[in-house]
Amino acid sequence: MAIIGITLLIIVVANRSCVIDEQNVIGTYVGKNLKNTKDTVRIYECGYEQMIYSNNGILKIENHGKWEITESGMIRLSHFFFNYDRDFDKYPEIALTSYGELTALVQNRMGEIRFCSGHYEGEGCYYQVDTTATRTMR
Repeated sequence: MAIIGITLLIIVVANRSCVIDEQNVIGTYVGKNLKNTKDTVRIYECGYEQMIYSNNGILKIENHGKWEITESGMIRLSHFFFNYDRDFDKYPEIALTSYGELTALVQNRMGEIRFCSGHYEGEGCYYQVDTTATRTMR
C-alpha cells in the first residue's frame, strides 16, 4: 500500500512540474546548437522580440510579435522568424522569406523550459536562460 502511495505522489509531482502558464514562459530564450547565427527570443507580458545575429556580430533580424499560451499548453508566436541557421551572408534573401506563425509545445523538463521550432524532436530549440524579461515592447 505504501508503494502505491509513493508512486502516486511521484506521478503528481512529475505532472505538476510540467504545468506551464504565462508567467513561467516570460523570459529570455536562446537557440542552441547554431553554427551560423546567434538567436535570442525575449518574451514579455505584452509581446516578444527575436534578435538574430550573424557569427560576426552583425544584427540580421530584429523581429517583434505577439504571443499567447493556447488551451492545450502550447505557445503561439505570431510573425516568428524560422531560423534554420543558414548563412545570411551567402543567402541574404532568407531575411525576407522565413516568417510565419509558430505553435510549439512548451516543455518543462526538470526545471528547464524550452520550445522548439523544428520538424523533428530537439530541432530548432530555444532554452530559457533568464526569467526577468520585463521591458515594455515598442
